[in-house]
Formats: sequence, C-alpha cells, structure tokens
Amino acid sequence: MTHYHAYAYTGAQYPDTHVRSGRAPKQYLPIEIKDTAGPNTRLNTLDDALTWIEKELTTHEPDTTSPAPLAARLTYARTTLQQTAPGYLVYGYWTRTQQYAARRILRCIHCPD
Repeated sequence: MTHYHAYAYTGAQYPDTHVRSGRAPKQYLPIEIKDTAGPNTRLNTLDDALTWIEKELTTHEPDTTSPAPLAARLTYARTTLQQTAPGYLVYGYWTRTQQYAARRILRCIHCPD
C-alpha cells in the first residue's frame, strides 16, 4: 500500500558550504539534498499528505511576495504526488515571520507496509 513520508524544517537558511562542512544545525534538512533519512511524519494516504501540507502552508504562511495562492499550491501538490515518478513534493519559501520553511513529501516505495 502506498504511503508518504513528510519532512519539515523551519528556521534559518544555510548556504551549501555550511551544510557540507557540518556548520548547519544537525536537524537542518536542506531541500537540495534528496535523502530519505529521518522523516518527521508518516502519512498513510494521499488525502493525509494533502491535509498535512495544507496545515503546514497555513501554519507557516508564505510571505506576501509568494506568487501562488494556497488553492493553487494544493492542486499542484495533488497532481505531483499522483505521478508515477518521481512522486515527491518540495516547497521551500520564506514565511511571513521571515523564517525559512522547507516542506517535503515523498511517496514511499521502500518501507514494508
């Protein structure tokens, strides 16, 4: 049965040199690295994944310069997660409170159900 893993990071953004040299905090999950270690949440269905990303985008609102409204982001999320490959969604943006938010959802093909 298909399920999803959700990853969330909110805080400062670090340059690649800091990430590679270990100067970024250990819990920092740079969105450029497509690893699958350490998910924050397991989501059992596509609807669960969409509910999670909607909550995250509502709780950590993108700043006012964000070009895409919430409804458009959710439509994109549904379409992307339903694709056969690669089946992952990545959002990285600045919040209204000027923190960096990285949100990822990966469709899992490795875990036993």
